[in-house]
Amino acid sequence: MKRTLISTATAFLSVTGTACGQQMHTSLAVNKTETIRQGSGNLNYLSTRAVRSFTRLYPDATAVYWYEAQNGFIATFRDGDIACRAAFGLRGNWIYTVRTYTEDKMPKSVRHIVKSTYYDYTITVVEEIIRPREALAYHVHMKDRDTWLNVQVSNGEMIEVEKFQKREGN
Repeated sequence: MKRTLISTATAFLSVTGTACGQQMHTSLAVNKTETIRQGSGNLNYLSTRAVRSFTRLYPDATAVYWYEAQNGFIATFRDGDIACRAAFGLRGNWIYTVRTYTEDKMPKSVRHIVKSTYYDYTITVVEEIIRPREALAYHVHMKDRDTWLNVQVSNGEMIEVEKFQKREGN
């Protein structure tokens, strides 16, 4: 009887201890990003590895929203006054981050490259694209009186990506 009681108590403690340990570990990962809120889908499907990767990469992120994507997860958030979105694979691996801001926040060297060629254009939006093991890229969206233009700047070189003629009245 004594052996049965001891083995039952040991089994109970090992099961509850493991459950508490797992719960605590998950809670710490979520508590580091206090503002995680449901964007769309169910947060039960959110990868804890993605949350860990996110909190390691962006410890000061605010206004964090998670979305379930076809092949992973997207986190939208603010880094200071810059709007960002980061993509993570199904296993939580970081795929890319896009930081979106206006001309006044873009690096002067990138602005110089763009404006030295397109000096009559107004820069409307800049997207800074960060990918692991790849060069930093900037997609710069511009307009003039007749044209919408998108260029990409990477490694000090610029290429024209898209060019559209505005319609009358736009």
